[in-house]
Amino acid sequence: QGIFVAPVAASCTRPTRDSLRLPRIHVAMGVCGSCSTPDNKPPSANQNVESDLHMMKVTGKRRALLCGINYVGSRAELRGCINDVNNQKRALIEHFGFKEEDIRLMNEEQPKELWPYKSNIMEGFKWLYDGAQAGDLLVFQYS
Repeated sequence: QGIFVAPVAASCTRPTRDSLRLPRIHVAMGVCGSCSTPDNKPPSANQNVESDLHMMKVTGKRRALLCGINYVGSRAELRGCINDVNNQKRALIEHFGFKEEDIRLMNEEQPKELWPYKSNIMEGFKWLYDGAQAGDLLVFQYS
């Protein structure tokens, strides 16, 4: 699982700006723990990421692309990835000022054409970065 936040970020698996042909955006790196707990409730945000976000001046738009894949029906089926993105969505709305329309959710509970396939994720990145500028808060989570 990884979370990518611009300008505060946490992910080791993010595409390069050049591979997406996107504008240059300052990205700082950080680490965030899992978004799920055994009782399926979101934990309090990682202290460092939360304090960084509170210190950051978000003067522009907020957008989030959240992808959760459990690989349902496969030998490698996971449990909790969809819960992770659902919990992250709730945390973004309740604690970080996001609105429902600011968030794109991709997971296997949606119609198959909205599943987090590579092509859908790449389109999601284009939506995430469309018109991005200084002061925006952009979040990407892949679980």
